Amino acid sequence: MITYTGLLTLMAMYMPFGQQAAFKTPSQHQAMMMEQLSAFIQPGKPGGTPSPLAPVDAMMREAQARWSCDNVGRVTITLPGDANARVTVSRGEASRMLMSPQYMLFDGATGKLIGVKDHVGGAAETRGVLYALHLGRFSDLQLRWLYFIVSLGGTAMVGSGFVMWTLKRRQKLPDPARPYFGFWLVERLNIANIAGLSVAMTGYLWANRLLPLALGSRADAEVNVFFAVWGATFLYAFARPAKRAWIELLWLAVALFALTPVLNALMTQRPLWPSIAQGDGCMPTSRRCCGSLPRCTPHWRYAPHDIVRV
Repeated sequence: MITYTGLLTLMAMYMPFGQQAAFKTPSQHQAMMMEQLSAFIQPGKPGGTPSPLAPVDAMMREAQARWSCDNVGRVTITLPGDANARVTVSRGEASRMLMSPQYMLFDGATGKLIGVKDHVGGAAETRGVLYALHLGRFSDLQLRWLYFIVSLGGTAMVGSGFVMWTLKRRQKLPDPARPYFGFWLVERLNIANIAGLSVAMTGYLWANRLLPLALGSRADAEVNVFFAVWGATFLYAFARPAKRAWIELLWLAVALFALTPVLNALMTQRPLWPSIAQGDGCMPTSRRCCGSLPRCTPHWRYAPHDIVRV
């Protein structure tokens, strides 16, 4: 299920031919696909007239009245400070088994509701259900732990398959101590793709904390760090004996993952332990509701992933 739904979520990347045949121009089919699959609204042209953003709290309360207090997922603001600003309040996925976009669109300058999107086409709705199955955000705590456990099983299946391939073929080599170049290359690629990928992931997380906030194209720089670290693990796997490379790269990944909360505590104002003490399992400034709509706090606080400014 995970593999099939994962392929489906990336269908526009792997198999773009259907949408290219359905829509005549690339810009047209891309815009129409995004409208069906995402709640992201493309920014319009700036009006050129400065205008303060209307209070987002009022828009949030209107969305709460429609979807309930704890079922708002994201706020997207385009062209903030301009007369043509738009605010999109998207419905969350926690209580529904689909990821099809549902949102309310507001005029950012006046706060007036412009439109509501509740439905998409049949194909997009089917994709939304399968995407929800892939992510499992609709599930309760027990089912999420099951997702985690079976995901570990799937990862172990792939990784152990790589390793078993080399172990079985090493036994058939005329001289296992001096394997053919092709075997030697596959063995090193396995090391870099399993142990090295774990190191690269920690490098990405560390780059997110260590790169200067004012750095231009910071998101691209984080991706570049990921590939640079991953490339370095390939070189390391080629230079070291196979067994030593496995052990050393895996221990490096363990150490970097274990130190990530320490790095977060040093580089941010909100380390892990205050969030644990306050029972905040999502984000340090996550939204707080009191259980029913009339009692929802009017003082909303947003985590970085909740608000997107364009």
